[in-house]
Amino acid sequence: TSFTLNFWLNPSSFTSPYTLLGTKTGFSGDSAKGIAFDVRSTFLIIYLGDDFSNYARVNNPLPLNEWTLLSVIYDCSQSTNADKFKIYYGSTQQTVNTFGGTIPSTSPTTGRSLILGKQATGNCIETDVSNLTIFSSALQGSDITTLYNNGSPLKNIPSGTLTNDLTAWYKLNVDT
Repeated sequence: TSFTLNFWLNPSSFTSPYTLLGTKTGFSGDSAKGIAFDVRSTFLIIYLGDDFSNYARVNNPLPLNEWTLLSVIYDCSQSTNADKFKIYYGSTQQTVNTFGGTIPSTSPTTGRSLILGKQATGNCIETDVSNLTIFSSALQGSDITTLYNNGSPLKNIPSGTLTNDLTAWYKLNVDT
């Protein structure tokens, strides 16, 4: 029920508010079912739950034309929104400026698959993506620093907690 997602991004533009990763099919009256990332020119929103009411918003946008490691840590054992949900750019934890609703105490389940790089309606985000990893635990900040690897994606995951809890690794053949 706890997890960590991270991946390298290199956005070339923020012309439209498209979903980076998730199950969301649109922005009008649709639900985010599960987890959805919306990247915009002035902020990042991550939805977690069955609708748009539970989210974390970071007012610090991702940089354009630069590879950045984006990490999200969800720890269901915690009691407050800020303790349940942490967001990192590189190895730096970001300040969540706004929480909407209450981050759930169990990770949501959905019958839909996660879609990387577009909404289910077909609109694609303008970014390169590399090294998507999914861990079955809430990693610590030191683990994120290890994954950040001084700004270079890892070629191999070091043994220990990281390999024990790694459930998926999609390298996507982009050499960042």
